[in-house]
Amino acid sequence: MEHFEPVPEILISDLNTLKVYFDPMRIRIIHALAGQPRSVTEIAEMLGVPFTRLYYHIHLLESHGLIRLVEARSLSGAAEEKYYRVAARMFVIDRALLTPGTPNRADMLDLILDSALGQTIEDIRRSAARNVIDLEAMSPAPDALLCRRSIFRLTREQAQRLHQALLDLMTEVQDGPYDDTARAYGFAVALYPSAFTDLPTSEEDEAAPGEA
Repeated sequence: MEHFEPVPEILISDLNTLKVYFDPMRIRIIHALAGQPRSVTEIAEMLGVPFTRLYYHIHLLESHGLIRLVEARSLSGAAEEKYYRVAARMFVIDRALLTPGTPNRADMLDLILDSALGQTIEDIRRSAARNVIDLEAMSPAPDALLCRRSIFRLTREQAQRLHQALLDLMTEVQDGPYDDTARAYGFAVALYPSAFTDLPTSEEDEAAPGEA
């Protein structure tokens, strides 16, 4: 098999590739190809889906440069078994796509939020329903759900350090030894300057005096 190692990161700089990447099934395929090359049959076994459902998704991922064909093995007759690997260890969204005035900027932001947060909610619900998550366990127990929301008062320097600490932690875990037998863990993080303190404290506060 051709020796191929994913590049550290790939920049996603167009809406079509963003849509391809954030599809739930295609994200599962990307995760299946993170540790080593796999055939479509092997991916289907990992994901528990018929392999015929995967060809369309594999084609889109390959044509947009998100995965790479690394080998084609000859089978009986003219058939081939193709093996794929992720093209990068990390996919990064080009921030130019989200600058004010960019076409489809709101659509792209909604797509990112739905994938990072909306799909996370669905995954947590599904995992809890299947008792993969132990809702009675407390963090740091490995079966627990750690789900917190906080509003911090941070200086710009403190915010930058927190950003960097989160990025460093993600890189450390992502670049660590890959173990096919290890359990999958979901991880979603959102750190952002908040308008929370600018919002009215109740619905009554939304109306100015004399504007009932």
